[in-house]
Amino acid sequence: MRPVVISILVIALLGGGGYFAWQRGYLPLDQITDQINQIAARYIGKLSDAVDDRPKSAAPETPLSQARAELAAAKAEIARLKEIEDAAKLMGRANELNDQIAGLDAELASRAKENAGLAANKDALEAEIEDLGQDRDNAAAALEEIRIEQEATRDDIDSRRKQALQVIRRFETVKSEIKARIAENEALKKKGEALKAEGAALTKEVETLRDTVQERKQVLTDLADRLLKAAGQLKEERTQTLAALEGMEKFRQAHIERLNILRKEYIKIAARNIGIKRERYRDIVADVADDMKDVEDQSLDQPEEETVLQEIADQIKQLREDITGSGSGPEDAPRPDAAPSPDDRPSPEKNLN
Repeated sequence: MRPVVISILVIALLGGGGYFAWQRGYLPLDQITDQINQIAARYIGKLSDAVDDRPKSAAPETPLSQARAELAAAKAEIARLKEIEDAAKLMGRANELNDQIAGLDAELASRAKENAGLAANKDALEAEIEDLGQDRDNAAAALEEIRIEQEATRDDIDSRRKQALQVIRRFETVKSEIKARIAENEALKKKGEALKAEGAALTKEVETLRDTVQERKQVLTDLADRLLKAAGQLKEERTQTLAALEGMEKFRQAHIERLNILRKEYIKIAARNIGIKRERYRDIVADVADDMKDVEDQSLDQPEEETVLQEIADQIKQLREDITGSGSGPEDAPRPDAAPSPDDRPSPEKNLN
């Protein structure tokens, strides 16, 4: 009986401790049930071995009948011991045994109740284990769905992160471009301010140059007027000079005629005068020839006054055209390499006129 009681006590203790550990969360329910089943199987095997060792004719004993049998054997043992030992000792021993038996009976009853409660708890635990298994399957399916959703969410997050990185890179590029444009605008603004200041300075210079040009134009106009007056005076003087030259030309022609007459007369006189030496005659002829040559050279040379007056008139005309801006265009200007026409060449008749 003691092995059975001990096994029941051990199973009860293990069941109570396992239930306590499961409630506290120290051990999982599967491990607790496995350990309880192993220990129960171990002690049940021992009990089955003890039952198999009994004679087959004997009726199966319950724990209570076995305890009663042990109690009877103990009483027989007490009777035998009473006969052998002292009655007082035997009575003390009997009392102790009775106390032990009473305690064992009470413990057996409590253990039986606990075993019934443990069996009920076992059924409830098995039902809960089945529910937990189903819940575990449902949780596994839910976890799989959650994992798939997490994978999809992770892929979505990766794609959005890549898009965000691209947007950030574009933003950095646009930011750098904006900074470059701002710097360029600042530089252009500075250049514009410098050009504005330079334009104001140039405007002042243009105003100054305009005033200077007006002053120079007025000065040149006055100079042209004075030159025109001088040219008019020179023209009058030229007319007078031409008239004087015409008179001198007439005088020269008359002088030439007189010299020709005198030469002929000298030749006649020289031919008549035998006493005049030949050398003296030659000297006279040479003097007369020199006089004639001087007169002819004076008649062929162009007067310098006419050339000077023409140059002055041309310069005055060009100066007036530059001032007024009414001159002829470039196509009307004569080329430097163009040969002068016969009408442009000076002639003695034009000089005289």
